[in-house]
Amino acid sequence: MSLGTVLTNLTGDEAEHYLRSIRALDEARFHQHEDASTLASIAMYLTGVAALLGLVWARARRLPWLPAAVFALALLTSGLMANVGRLGGLIMHKELQSGQPVPAAPRPSH
Repeated sequence: MSLGTVLTNLTGDEAEHYLRSIRALDEARFHQHEDASTLASIAMYLTGVAALLGLVWARARRLPWLPAAVFALALLTSGLMANVGRLGGLIMHKELQSGQPVPAAPRPSH
């Protein structure tokens, strides 16, 4: 997942340029998303390093608390990444920005 995060971060500039080109960039929301992404990426890299150490370093494998620490970091990172996705969704999905519930689609009658 840490390697995937590196690749995902590389697409941010392209997405920003695209949104500018179609005049759809909400600067404030974009910067919130970008800041949250930076924090979540750091957490992901730390989680990846801790997990990798536990896998390949013999001394780290003898630390009884390491699996719990990696698990806790993974939970924290999941929450941070979910927030990044939420903030990213708010950039383009204006219906989510109002804070009002989105009406359900009408059900077909039989």
